[in-house]
Amino acid sequence: MLTTIRGSSNNEKISKTADFMKGIFRYSILYAFFILMVVGCSKTEEDYQLNQLTRVDVQAEGVSEIIISKEREIKVLRDLFSNIEWESNVKVDMSRKEDLVATLFFTYDPNMPERLLDYAIWFNESDSSATIVDRENQALGTLQSEWTKGLKDILMEE
Repeated sequence: MLTTIRGSSNNEKISKTADFMKGIFRYSILYAFFILMVVGCSKTEEDYQLNQLTRVDVQAEGVSEIIISKEREIKVLRDLFSNIEWESNVKVDMSRKEDLVATLFFTYDPNMPERLLDYAIWFNESDSSATIVDRENQALGTLQSEWTKGLKDILMEE
C-alpha cells in the first residue's frame, strides 16, 4: 500500500527516521571496529614469536628451579620449540605427573612486562619423543626423537 506524504509533520518523521538510520550506521561501524580490534589483538599460542623468547624457567619435582637466560641456550631452545607439532583445542589428561614445567618469557616491548607461557612437559621412555601441553591454550604438542634429547639436556641440565 502506498502512502503519500503531506504536510510538515510527515517530513519531520522522515527526517527523524533518516537521523535514526544514520545513528545506527555510525554505531554499527564503531561496533565492527571494536570487534576487529578485540579479535585482532588477541594473543594465541601461535602468535608468540619465538624470536622474542628471552628466558625459560624450569621447575621439576625434587630439583631446584633452573633459570635459562644465556643467549646461546635460548637460541637452541627457540630452534627446538619451533619443531613442536601442535594440535589445538585438545583437553589433555595424562596418566602421570609431568616431568617438568617450563615457563617461557617473551619480551615484546622493553617498557612492558614480559608475557609468560607455561608448558607441562613429559619425556617418553628412552627419549623417543616428548609431549608438551599448553593448558591455557588447550594445545597438545609433540616433539620427535631427534629433538627430544636436546630439549631434555638443556631443560634438565643433565
